[in-house]
Amino acid sequence: MRLFRVALACLLLSAVASGCAWFSNSSRSVSKSVSASLRSSSRSSGGAEDPAYMKEIRDFSYGFAKSGGDPGAFARGIGSLASRRGIQNWEADEDTCRAIGEGFRDSGIGKSASEELIGRSVPLDSQAAAWMRAGYEDR
Repeated sequence: MRLFRVALACLLLSAVASGCAWFSNSSRSVSKSVSASLRSSSRSSGGAEDPAYMKEIRDFSYGFAKSGGDPGAFARGIGSLASRRGIQNWEADEDTCRAIGEGFRDSGIGKSASEELIGRSVPLDSQAAAWMRAGYEDR
């Protein structure tokens, strides 16, 4: 009888351990799925998945680079275009910043002039500036 109880206890412990592992793996899977959905959702609010938005940003940036306009007006204009696409902070949106750099490149201004415009738009040491430079370089 004692042997039967020990075997039963081992069987129960094994089942519990398997259940815990299953639960752990399931929750990890759900967590990954939710994370992927959130990343996808935040990227699809505008940006590269919306070619019309990207063109608007490039065209607006092109005009700013050609005219040398007011940096405050430029930031407000970009903010307005981004806001219409559901992007609340354009400086934190990689696609928007890259499109700005692309617009600067399309305008034909040189690298130093582009760097000056970037510095007039955002802090030069910011992530937004790095993305703008990447857009300029990659174009």
